[in-house]
Amino acid sequence: MRPWLLCFVAVLHAQNPHLEQALSNEVKQLKEREKYFYREHAEHRRPNGELNWTQDYEWIFLEGEPFRRMVARNGKPLQGKLAKEEAERLRMTAAQRRKHAARPNPRVIAVGNLSGKVILTEMDHTEAGEEEIDGRKVWVIRAEPKPGHEHVAYRMTFWIDQQDHALAQLKYEVIGRGVDSLPGSWLTTRYFRFSENLWFKQSLNGEFRTGPPRPRSHWRQAHTFRDFRKFDAESTVTFQEK
Repeated sequence: MRPWLLCFVAVLHAQNPHLEQALSNEVKQLKEREKYFYREHAEHRRPNGELNWTQDYEWIFLEGEPFRRMVARNGKPLQGKLAKEEAERLRMTAAQRRKHAARPNPRVIAVGNLSGKVILTEMDHTEAGEEEIDGRKVWVIRAEPKPGHEHVAYRMTFWIDQQDHALAQLKYEVIGRGVDSLPGSWLTTRYFRFSENLWFKQSLNGEFRTGPPRPRSHWRQAHTFRDFRKFDAESTVTFQEK
């Protein structure tokens, strides 16, 4: 067992066994998900729903790790300055990954904006009944910061598939200060069952507010994911040393 996996499993003493198992399965699925190519479509809107811009991405394999490459903006392939900036970002990322390839790469297992360890040890978990998502039964579990853990600025809700013990849906809400978004901001992630015990993100939808010291802003954001398929040898982008 990898050291980072052993450390994560060592803290699995949550109050709710369904949540404990679902987060453990997130660890198991992590490496398998990295073997897949897929596309992402993002929409950025004003609070009234008016569209600001769209961006399209491809998730590729770059120097042995996944890389999110922007390929279009507002429905048009990148050109000019944007294309050059994205190509340079790809080259710089590849150089950094080559440079650090020999170093250990400790993984932090995160669900939403919190690490698995924080969710399991610094939040109280409450069962909120059962529902159905895409015809599959799920447990609904809510998580709130424990008393004395006000530094955990999020409230979370988990929808856990009863058959696979996998995350079928996740929502986090900002309820405290000290993070990028203001209280009232939220994000919901929906997952779908790609194959037995392998789930991928299907969509992200959220509303966000920021304020001082960051610029004041208020927007909605939506992402959809599609075209999941395993990488082949030609999908791996590798730069030769000069």
